[in-house]
Parts: sequence; structure tokens; C-alpha cells
Amino acid sequence: MNQSTELQRMQHIVIIGAGMASLMASHELLRQTNDLPIQVTIVEATNSVGGRVNGDETFIPGHVIDTGAELIHGKKTLLTDLVERYNVTRKWYEITNNKLTEEHFLLSHADGGPDIEPTSDGKYGMYYLANELMMYDDPRIGPLNKALSELHNQPYDISTSLGERLEYLSPELKALATASYGNTAGCCNLDQISLSTLLAFEHYWQNNEEEGDVGISSKIGMHGVVK
Repeated sequence: MNQSTELQRMQHIVIIGAGMASLMASHELLRQTNDLPIQVTIVEATNSVGGRVNGDETFIPGHVIDTGAELIHGKKTLLTDLVERYNVTRKWYEITNNKLTEEHFLLSHADGGPDIEPTSDGKYGMYYLANELMMYDDPRIGPLNKALSELHNQPYDISTSLGERLEYLSPELKALATASYGNTAGCCNLDQISLSTLLAFEHYWQNNEEEGDVGISSKIGMHGVVK
């Protein structure tokens, strides 16, 4: 059987899980192979799609409350391109009065925060530390900001952990770093996060993505993107 005949046979592709990555994979498979006989089946263990992206549409009629992922990290990414495409094809611009996305204040250290000033519409973030709410620019957060900024542009052995480099900080600031990287890196133990790997990832992000977090209008929500 030659290659041409083989390609004409029905190809059945099974994707495990209906999270955002799986949905994008199936979307791109079908989009890029629309001239080939391909069937894609997504197998999901729960009764919902989206993985960490979920939402409640009943609490406030006409609005979506994102109960999982609630923003898009970075601008001009595959995800932002998809949202803009849907904005046109699904006419979301009519539902949102041309305000599909809104700028978010970047607070998490693991994502490059905190921003140095409020967003263009005056939004800013606060930390809850030592049983107290603190402004994003509170001097007591300064030692953590300084410690993380000094990590860049220095060579590290792969065995060096982030926890080792932040060991001298107060327990409160280390807890703040743990919460931040626990969300982004999926690890709540700073001693298990390789510093060289972390910096390599951040270097890639800085050179390939445009910084900035955006949220989706509550008329749509991140939940609406995966539906």
C-alpha cells in the first residue's frame, strides 16, 4: 500500500482529557487536516470540559463567574489569537459592546509581578501577608522583589533550588513566594524548583511573548471560550 492510499484511510485519533490543551489539539488537528478523513474523539472522566477552566452561569444572570482559570497570561499568544478569532466568528463584540478583554494588574511574583503602577483604568493588587492586607508597592514586600530580580543573568547549576536562594528571607516572604510559584509552577516546595530551569523558562517568555495579563468580559468568561 503506497503512502497516498494510506493517507486516504480513515484515521481515528483519541485524545485523553478535555482540558484546554486537548481542546486546542483537536481544534488544530481538524483545522489543519480538513481535506483528510480524520476522526477525533476526546475522552473525559468528568461531565464537563475545560479542565481547570470552569465557570458558574447561574449566580449572576447574564454573567459568568470563572471558578477556575480566570485570565490569559501574556499578549499575542495562541490563546489570545483564538479569542480574537472567536470574537469575530461568534460576534462576541456585540455581546460585550466591543469590550471583550480587560487589562489585569500583574501581582504574582512567579508571573513577573508586581507591576510598578496600576492599570490604565486604575486597578491594582494587594497581598495578604501576616494577617494584613498590603499594597503591591509596600516596602515590606521589597526584599522579595529584590531577591528575585537579582537571580537573573547569573549561571546556576541545575541542582540549585529556588528555595536555597531565598533561604535568608523572612518566613512570611518565603510563604508568599511559595504561594506564587505553587500556582504558576505547580509546586509548593521551593526546594524542588530548579533555579536554572526556572530562569530558562522566564528567559524564553521574555523573548517570545508580550507581557501582560488580560481577563475576558464576564459576559463570556474563560468558561465561554472552551464551550
